[in-house]
Amino acid sequence: MHKSQLELLLNQIYDCSIAINNAINTEDEAELSDLVARKAKKIKLLEKNKKFLEDSQMTLFDVMLRKIQEQELENINLLKAKRNIFYKKYIQSVKKSKILNKYSPIIESGVIVDTVE
Repeated sequence: MHKSQLELLLNQIYDCSIAINNAINTEDEAELSDLVARKAKKIKLLEKNKKFLEDSQMTLFDVMLRKIQEQELENINLLKAKRNIFYKKYIQSVKKSKILNKYSPIIESGVIVDTVE
């Protein structure tokens, strides 16, 4: 693999990782799925050609790989933060739902207070 091809492929993977971060921030599930699939293809291509890398290309490879790993770590941390936010909202919704479910049978029957005859 030529050095410029390697650099282009590594930059594409890095750009994909940044785009994934943006898709996570905007909560665009369709875009995120597409980006993850594209990135997986590029990584597979890189793995196939890694054995053809020359020693002179390994330093570029290592530097770019560290840069990609840092971006991926940022993506993972962002996902963890988003998951915590969604979990807190979910717990709040469950609590509200339980309250509504306890009170709704009374509302549906139309009887709130027993009447004395």
